[in-house]
Amino acid sequence: MNTFTKKKILMIACYIIVALPVFVSIFYTLPNADDFSFPVTLRNLMENMNYLQAVLVNSYKNYMGWEGTYTGTFLADTIAYGITLNLTGLHIVLAINYVLFLAGIILFVKKLLEFVFGIDKKSVLFVVSLFVEISVLNMSNLRELIYWLDGAVFYTVPFICTLFGTYLLMLWKDQKKTSYLVISSILGFIASGGSLDIVVFNCGFYFGICFVYLIDTGKLVDKYWIPFALALAGGLCNAAAPGNFRRHSFMEDTSINPISSLIDSFSLIDNYYKRLLTIHILGVLAVLCIVVIWTVGISTISAKKHTLRRIVLFAIYAFLLNVISVFPVLTGYSISELDSCLRALNVSETGVTMAIFLSLSSLVYWAACRFRIHFKARELAIVCICLMMVAINGGYLQKMTELSGDMTYQAMSELASGKMQANYKQYKGFLETLENAEEGSDVVLSGVDYGDTIIAVTKLDTTKGEWEAASASSFYKVNSIILNMHE
Repeated sequence: MNTFTKKKILMIACYIIVALPVFVSIFYTLPNADDFSFPVTLRNLMENMNYLQAVLVNSYKNYMGWEGTYTGTFLADTIAYGITLNLTGLHIVLAINYVLFLAGIILFVKKLLEFVFGIDKKSVLFVVSLFVEISVLNMSNLRELIYWLDGAVFYTVPFICTLFGTYLLMLWKDQKKTSYLVISSILGFIASGGSLDIVVFNCGFYFGICFVYLIDTGKLVDKYWIPFALALAGGLCNAAAPGNFRRHSFMEDTSINPISSLIDSFSLIDNYYKRLLTIHILGVLAVLCIVVIWTVGISTISAKKHTLRRIVLFAIYAFLLNVISVFPVLTGYSISELDSCLRALNVSETGVTMAIFLSLSSLVYWAACRFRIHFKARELAIVCICLMMVAINGGYLQKMTELSGDMTYQAMSELASGKMQANYKQYKGFLETLENAEEGSDVVLSGVDYGDTIIAVTKLDTTKGEWEAASASSFYKVNSIILNMHE
């Protein structure tokens, strides 16, 4: 086995080790909330039509009466209807979703650094993509995109399409394979059928790549723009859906104030940048990224691509794209922050994380190559010690390495304690009891309250008047569900 193959295997092993705790925990997920309501709606429609007709009718009704997410609605109808009662199917779908999500981020980050800045040093690309993976998996809110089918089909799957679609578009520049352009165009249109914040990222990613292509080649009119055009067309269809406006009319605050939402968007993203760099593990990884890249970054760089001007413009564009991505969410819900919409919050945090590492790594690599400064082992140790001392003295180290709220830590902790397995076994038993219950009966469930867990379980007690419980009771065709839990 040659050295290159050994390094490649080691890199892949690092990616897998980082992803493994959350991957294992996915096999303890359960149906939740909308995972029950979508099948009920489809089942009611199928009393008068076949399955395909019901899917199309419900997608149309959702587009006209609720929201324009044509991809999310179609997937929710087709997938949720088939696997809500099949936990093995649910686990497989969510596991595939998780693997593709991480693979998309890794491939996109590596290719973008090469495409935009001409960075082709494999060690640098590996370090940056690995640190992005670690940072994304250490966000507490990612669970709604990974452990929940509804979050996956409306947010994660469209975002995956964006990542792979733009990756293929960047590949097409060099290889000119028509299949890459066709698949990229299809994925761009599919991605624009997700949540509106995903639509902004989708169109923004495609446009940014096309703009870089324009600068590098000088070709204003080129079929390279076709994927962007389809992504934009899909985004406009999504945004213009009558359901978006009808849904907004049901909100407690029906006012629309674009200026206020834009100001809130700037403030929100500015706070995310500061927070992620100061009280999150991302801050530690950013420092390590600087040291490592400067250590291995001595190489030749493209005078045309890797310029300080391009780096600054990229950082500004990435910041503004993140701002614009939260704008439709804040406007649509008439809110000033994303705490009430955790899925949108994590999409935004993921975008900020990628922007920080891409901007930072390109700048550090440029400086290392431009000034030809290379750390020796002793100097590297001194730099690391100094940085650690500053962090400890400033009290930031404890904050930056606080893991109790991070998803990977929670998954490892709950798996090790057996809490996740016990909670899964109990709720699986609840669902089996409901499945076997007599139609129209009143079901009483009793069990142990294990407290909050990283994997959300649906609210089953219909006596508390919550819609999630009503959806579950409708799904299982029982009259009521009473849940008695004790410590």
